Parts: sequence; C-alpha cells; structure tokens
Amino acid sequence: MAIVTLQILEPAHNQVYTGLSPSVHLRGQVVEGPDTPLYFSWYSSLFEPPASAPDQTTLNANGDNPLNFSPALGPGSHVLTFNAK
Repeated sequence: MAIVTLQILEPAHNQVYTGLSPSVHLRGQVVEGPDTPLYFSWYSSLFEPPASAPDQTTLNANGDNPLNFSPALGPGSHVLTFNAK
C-alpha cells in the first residue's frame, strides 16, 4: 500500500469564523501519493456519524471537487479531517 500525504490548505489551523457565514471554504492538496485514483472526503466532528463512519461524518460524498469546495457548516467548534482512500 502506498503512502498518501495530504495537507489542509484552508481553513488555517485554529481559524475562527464569526457572524453568519453560509459556508466555509475547504481546500486541500495531495503532497505525496500514488499514481492511482484516490477518493477524498472531508469530515466534521460535530455531525451525527453514520454507521459506516463511527467517529465522523462525511461532508461531501462523491460531490464536486473535494480538494476545493465550500460546504455549509453550522455554528460550533468543528474538528475537520481530510481523508483519502
């Protein structure tokens, strides 16, 4: 199995959003990875997890470009995770 290294470019670590923001821009990149297709997902710690992901919930499932998209996130402190398979 090849090593995949990802990096979250946006939002910055510990970035704070205030006021009414309808969406948050999420941007990631592959730093190192195989030459095979990868499937990407973003997760938030504040959403109710589905049975298939016991710890986190996928923010986008086979939607637009998961390396660069803007989901609507509710208020609260989110721990975001960027994942590749």
